[in-house]
Amino acid sequence: MAALVFFGILCLFSLGISRLPDVTYPVLTVVAQWPGASPEVMEAEVVDPLEEVLMSVQGIRDVTSTIMQGVARIQLDFRLDRDIDAALQETNSKIRSVRLPYNVDPPVIFKVNQNDSPILWLAVTWDRPLKDLIRYVDTNVRDKFSLVRGVGDIQLGGWTDRNFRVWLDRAKLAQYQVAPNDVLNLFRAEYQETASGYLESATNEINVRVMGEVRSPEEMGGLALNHRGGSGGANLPPLTGIASAQPGMTGAAGATSFATNVLSNVRGPADSFTPLGQIARAEDGIMDPRRFARSDGVPSVGLGLQKLRGYNEIEVANSAKRIMAELKPDLPPGMKIGPRFDSSVFTIEAIRETAFTLLFSIAVTTLVCLAFLGSFRTTVNVLFSIPISILGSFIFCRAMGFTLNFFTLLALSLAVGIVVDDSIMVLENITRHHRLGKSPEQSALDGSREIFFAAGAATLTIVSVLAPIAFLGGVVGKFLFQFGAMISCAVLISLLEAVTLAPMRCAEFVSGAHGPGPIENWLERFYRKMGKVYRALLGIALHHRWLVVFVSFGLFLFSLRVFPLLHRELAPSEDLGMALLRVETPVGSSLEYTSTRVQELESFLKEQSTVAHFFTTVGGYSGGEVNHGAVFVTLKPRKERSQHLQEIIRAWRKEFRKPSYDDLHIKVIDISQSAFSSKRGTNIELSLRGSDYAVLQSKADAILRQMEATGFYSDLDTDYRTGMPELEVVPDREKAAGSNISMQTIADVVGTAIGGVRQGQYTNLEDNRRYDVRIRLEPRQWQEPEDVADLPLWSGYGGEMIRLKDIAELRIVPKLLDITRENRRRAITLFANVKPEVSQAKALDTALAICRKELPPGYDVEPTGSSQTAKETFAAFPVTFALGILLAYMLLGAQFNSFLYPLVVLVAIPFSLTGALQGLYLTGMSLNIYSGIGIILLMGLAMKNSILLVEFFNKKRFEEALPLPEALLDAAAIRLRPILMTSLATIAAALPAALGVGPGAEVRKPLAVVVISGILVSTFFTLFVVPCVYSLLAPLSRRKRLEEVEAELAKASI
Repeated sequence: MAALVFFGILCLFSLGISRLPDVTYPVLTVVAQWPGASPEVMEAEVVDPLEEVLMSVQGIRDVTSTIMQGVARIQLDFRLDRDIDAALQETNSKIRSVRLPYNVDPPVIFKVNQNDSPILWLAVTWDRPLKDLIRYVDTNVRDKFSLVRGVGDIQLGGWTDRNFRVWLDRAKLAQYQVAPNDVLNLFRAEYQETASGYLESATNEINVRVMGEVRSPEEMGGLALNHRGGSGGANLPPLTGIASAQPGMTGAAGATSFATNVLSNVRGPADSFTPLGQIARAEDGIMDPRRFARSDGVPSVGLGLQKLRGYNEIEVANSAKRIMAELKPDLPPGMKIGPRFDSSVFTIEAIRETAFTLLFSIAVTTLVCLAFLGSFRTTVNVLFSIPISILGSFIFCRAMGFTLNFFTLLALSLAVGIVVDDSIMVLENITRHHRLGKSPEQSALDGSREIFFAAGAATLTIVSVLAPIAFLGGVVGKFLFQFGAMISCAVLISLLEAVTLAPMRCAEFVSGAHGPGPIENWLERFYRKMGKVYRALLGIALHHRWLVVFVSFGLFLFSLRVFPLLHRELAPSEDLGMALLRVETPVGSSLEYTSTRVQELESFLKEQSTVAHFFTTVGGYSGGEVNHGAVFVTLKPRKERSQHLQEIIRAWRKEFRKPSYDDLHIKVIDISQSAFSSKRGTNIELSLRGSDYAVLQSKADAILRQMEATGFYSDLDTDYRTGMPELEVVPDREKAAGSNISMQTIADVVGTAIGGVRQGQYTNLEDNRRYDVRIRLEPRQWQEPEDVADLPLWSGYGGEMIRLKDIAELRIVPKLLDITRENRRRAITLFANVKPEVSQAKALDTALAICRKELPPGYDVEPTGSSQTAKETFAAFPVTFALGILLAYMLLGAQFNSFLYPLVVLVAIPFSLTGALQGLYLTGMSLNIYSGIGIILLMGLAMKNSILLVEFFNKKRFEEALPLPEALLDAAAIRLRPILMTSLATIAAALPAALGVGPGAEVRKPLAVVVISGILVSTFFTLFVVPCVYSLLAPLSRRKRLEEVEAELAKASI
């Protein structure tokens, strides 16, 4: 056992620390980007072909696609038994087999894990242009944090990728009679760098490479372009007068001679060339900003650090902060870096509070044991089981890859009162035998042997009722598995310690004692009197056993009336000190307008005394949602504010319903629920699926109206948005053919001018990194549809210039803002939060009933996100309860070699439920996953006392051949003291969690209240109802020898 303690301490200090268990979710997300493409085009050209191959990936369960302007996200949900790494490889190979449009960025695949949310957001600000800030962070900052041990990926807020930009001047294009696609064709033909084989001689081999790529913006400006008008290459002006370069770039010697010797593939009537620099400027810049970020209202770039699985969250965050401190002295003037969101702060407080609860539980349990035993020596003997069991559990925790998190620590804090039970039973029984006059060694031998089977059965019963937790599916099952595994490990170690070391220690303690002290003598007299009173009361109960049983079970049935009154929810809200504001401006709003409206919210937050910092993103994470914004709010520490997070959220929701925000959709999200959902994190999320979007829209609106009429919901919304203006270019094929202009030419002209076309890559010599080359018109030169209509094209016959409007119709039509598909069917998702006074289960059932009533045949509804998790959990818990009872019955049947006596043991379960439900009702707490796991644990604890009674009932009857009434009275009186001790020790261990007010108290309290109230009620009923039920079932036993012995005793007594 010394080795167990030693290695347990080593494992304790090597464990990772996190708020929640590290869980690998079988979910992949595929992100494809096509800048400028509408949702309908993305759906037809990108998403549909990708979904077609992804549906055949092995183990796939659901495929959900969200398609926005220029961005598509495809989420792949796999069966829980699917290896996610193998699924990722297969998905990647499937995607590579799809032929996508050439301008679509290669799809990127991500593993989705709720624990992959950044643990630390850093904001970098600078009083210089955004492209300078991004370039500095990309070159000098980001990689420093990537090297921090334990950092996985780094999310980028307000980030825009670096690009080599070629900006076309519209006036110069007209002057030189060059169309945008001419420049694109130039790059396709001339901007190439290819390996061309090797030269081989008798002794040497030389590789050959054609160096067609340029090395600087100046050299880019020297590319020779065939033009149709203007002054030719004979009168080349200085490049410095017509092109700009980035600071620090050196001039390109020989650019003019390079241009003179390069042949262009662009056809034209004149055989003259001009440098590209005369009609365009080149720079090492960034992509067109489609998103940006602000830190406390100041433009910034955010770095979100994700923790790798199994690493210590606190160490990772501290290491990142040390890197940040090292960077600060070397930052350019005006640049600042600092944390804006740090989840490790709450993790430290929550872990510290739970660890304090664990230590407090040990202290309270010590006082309970001392109060019953009256001897410090004896109490210390019992308490030896705590460090052995707890530290031994850390070895198991390390071997299983668990972290030191809220669930594992809560399990150990509750286990404190359980692990001493076995030692209490053994010690009490050995002491009882010693008082009968036996030697210390004989007392230890007889006492431990007598209690061994009862202690073993009681401990294994707890393990058996917790075992079905392993079969709980989904996110909840993965979280609760660690809770059940840690308690099971601790009680099994305590059983091993109780039947091996405890008897030896007891023998030494008993033999070394100088006799009981005055306190022990007083306690002994007190408990003897208590035993006599209990024996008398039990005698009365046995005399009216039928009445006792009927009244007790009647009270149980009556207590069930509170069940419908309890709020049922997936999990209670925690005060994490953080909130999320999602903002949506009207469809078609520009990025600048959205930013302006979000600034109004920032001004509101600056006035709030409860807000410490906020970090804002506008344009979404991928830049495809320019009318969306999000504000991550960090509140001041709980001790510095009087309001709970939920009070603050309610106040903000009321504020945002004012008329000044009428044109905005503002949602205040409680992010403590995000661990149970991969969606928005609202309480209610329902997916309506069908073939016709018009039908789905009309039914969704009708359903929302009915849901609002119930008064159960707030923040009602859908993901369906229409009215996104789209400029459609519809070519007249006959006119285009008459001008010898192909559809590809039209697409190239419009794409190059408006959206920008990626063509080739550029190597930056400063950092030796490669960036995309992107060609497009200067932004200020295209703002209205008329600018697009005037784009020039050149006819293939005679080189005549025509305008786009001459061969195409331009029209603005409303389109969908985004499209959602589930398993290749279009879908609309409904979102809502449940009001505090309404049960989540009731609200979910009501919403589902409304949906099923409204939807026509061929359309269906399915809960998603947290609603799906809640539905699965509510359905799984009763099965888990039943399976736990069945396993316990089978175990007890083997223990007692009877089908009847296990039923007597199970009698305690209904009364433990009575206590649990009444406790939740009286304290105003909900029935959730934490109180549910408390009920499962409570079943094992309640049966533990029944096992002790039934085991001693049988011993008195079969080994000592006592009549049934006397056997029941003697055995119950003997076991009264250890039953009270073990019950009160368990209650004492749970009491600190029930009274806690620190971080994480919202989820500790329901579990602790269930255990305390359940143990209190079940212990009382166990002491009276179990003997009565035993007396009723005992005559049904098939042990004929017992009947014969009772008959002989009856004759002898006459």
